[in-house]
Amino acid sequence: MMHRWVVHGAHRFELPGAQAGRAHLEGRMDHDAPLRAWMDQFLTHIFQRQGEKVRA
Repeated sequence: MMHRWVVHGAHRFELPGAQAGRAHLEGRMDHDAPLRAWMDQFLTHIFQRQGEKVRA
């Protein structure tokens, strides 16, 4: 998805204050793992039934 955004939205990187496509991809590498961990915990919290054990 991020690659698609960088390729198809490249014209938006020329707008004032926009980051270059490379910066978007580098930021992804910094934030993907923590975001994934947070999302997994959040979804487990929201959808886990009471008493149900969490599967790995």
